[in-house]
Amino acid sequence: LSCQPAQGAVKRFEERGGFLADPSVYALFDLEFLSGDPQSALEEPFSVVLTESLVKKYFSDANPIGKSLSNESRKQIYQVTGVIPDMPGNTHLKIKYLVSMSSFAPIMGFAEALTHRTWKAVFTYVLLRPGHTPESFNDKAPAFMKSYHADRPERQEEILLQPIRKIHLHSNLEGEIGPNSDIAYVYIFSGTGLLLLLIAAVNFINLSTAQSFKRAKEIGIRKVVGAGRGQVIKQYLGESFLITALSAGFTLILLYLLLPLYNQMAGRDITFGDIAQAQNILYFLLMIALLSLLAGVYPAFFVSGFQPVSTLKTHRNPRSSTTRLRKGLVVFQFVISIFMIFSTITIYRQLVFFHNKDLGFDKDNLIALRLYGEFRSDVINNTSALKAEILRHSAVSHVALSTNLLGSGLSNERLTPVSVTDKNSLPMLRFMRVDEGFVDAAGLEIVKGRNFNRASDQNGGYLIAESVAEALDLDQPIGTECRSDIHDGEDPIVGVFKDFHFTSLHNRIEPLVLEYRPAWADYLFVRVESGRFGEVLDFLRQKFDEVAPDHLFSYVFQDEYFNRYYETENRSYSLFQVFSIIALLVACLGLFGLTVYSAETRVKEIGIRKVLGASVPNIAFLLTGDFIRSVLIANLLAWPAAFFAMNKWLGNFSFRIHINIWTFALSAGVVLF
Repeated sequence: LSCQPAQGAVKRFEERGGFLADPSVYALFDLEFLSGDPQSALEEPFSVVLTESLVKKYFSDANPIGKSLSNESRKQIYQVTGVIPDMPGNTHLKIKYLVSMSSFAPIMGFAEALTHRTWKAVFTYVLLRPGHTPESFNDKAPAFMKSYHADRPERQEEILLQPIRKIHLHSNLEGEIGPNSDIAYVYIFSGTGLLLLLIAAVNFINLSTAQSFKRAKEIGIRKVVGAGRGQVIKQYLGESFLITALSAGFTLILLYLLLPLYNQMAGRDITFGDIAQAQNILYFLLMIALLSLLAGVYPAFFVSGFQPVSTLKTHRNPRSSTTRLRKGLVVFQFVISIFMIFSTITIYRQLVFFHNKDLGFDKDNLIALRLYGEFRSDVINNTSALKAEILRHSAVSHVALSTNLLGSGLSNERLTPVSVTDKNSLPMLRFMRVDEGFVDAAGLEIVKGRNFNRASDQNGGYLIAESVAEALDLDQPIGTECRSDIHDGEDPIVGVFKDFHFTSLHNRIEPLVLEYRPAWADYLFVRVESGRFGEVLDFLRQKFDEVAPDHLFSYVFQDEYFNRYYETENRSYSLFQVFSIIALLVACLGLFGLTVYSAETRVKEIGIRKVLGASVPNIAFLLTGDFIRSVLIANLLAWPAAFFAMNKWLGNFSFRIHINIWTFALSAGVVLF
């Protein structure tokens, strides 16, 4: 989008987050209009409603109503008819601007854009009347769809309602309006946070019960002078609450300081104000109370049970029945730590697999320039000359045209051999339109036939994946004349290429068709020698400015675009890595405290052993032997649970690693160390 202010240079930016919308959108989503008439703002073709941030970006503080914005990629002028507030951060609708739906057909150059009965081009939102439920709608939907396609009874389609609140965390459909998260990760990280709190509570219980023997005389004296058991319990619970409350205060300070780092790791934009809501404060206070009770209740009841006479007369044996409880709690701590380390190692290995697996094409060192406006026209009309000019650069090896980036949503269409009379009997296939340079630029492998040729295929042609030949049952596909769903004419299959992963490794490989249609291209691919991106980009920018000096130079790196599929896993790994380190450190702090206490209570024993010739390693093994056994037991308990959980997580991917023996050994070794 661009605009020409009354004074100064043209303001030009590449914008995402624009949607075509019906006039009823303001009522359906309760949009507040800061300027303009909501009833008519989206009535006329090429009307646009902007968010506040976009108004400031293009018009500063001036009133934008009635002013114009240019869509340079479509060579169209929009008139500003309204202003709405910026959308909140917790919505899947990241709207930056809305264009009237009556502009759809002119923008697409397709008169039937809004009346075509099989082209699923828009997101449809439904507001049900009071008394009606999604279930009642879904029950009536099959009959509606049957009548809707009455002229084509062979067509089988269905529609279902999906609650808006379910979209972000419970939906993973093709063509989502934006990147989604997964409720599984919410459960995982919520559970991880609670487990960390439990480890801290276990530390408190262990150290409190261990230290309680030193306070036995204090308790005895309190009871002798009249303190009841209830008062002793209150004292210990009060101490627990005080420590927890002080910890909570330090937590808030740390939260404030570390929130920017968390936002960077998690890809979020959360402010401290977002967290300090009344409901969250209530949960926080409730958590303090529950954690205080959890950490303090056992030590309180344990200590309050001491008898005054025995505590004042004798020295209690610190290795009493509470030792077994402490050992059990130590085992529990390290079960959690081992589980998290095992999971971290598995997630890391799967991410390495994602980034290193041979995809069947070369996504590295590939720049994709966005084609639009005058630059696109010049590229399409003078392809050979421009390609030759770009290939003169010593760091450029291949140049190609394509309608799509690899990893973007590809259209679903049919390729119908002329011998097939019923095309509806054929499967839907993925389509890309490319030129003769694409195969080499992407590093695809042709196994039968030939690549496209500009001279012989100027009227059209197809390259198909091996899976397409199998899906269409073509034993000898080369030369087979085929029809397209979306244009007239018959064109031959000229070659077969090896299947490759053109989308995420979460999914199976789908059959792909490459059609020779350079004139439809939206991207110019340039393969660059590794390490020379900077000089090539400067060179390309120079060529771009020569052709379209008043347009925005826009490009993406193919590998970065493709790797966005794994952003959720990358962020989850980073967070899980941090949680694992914290869990291990907290568990080791508790273990360190217990080991020091054990050494203190056995000072005389250690002295006697040294007098009798025991070495420092002997003494160290004596003190740590019990804890090493506890950690080994924790491994045996944690491994099955971690294996089951990670195996289930890996089941989300069509292509995955297998958990090996080294994962078990490494998780045990880290914790033992």
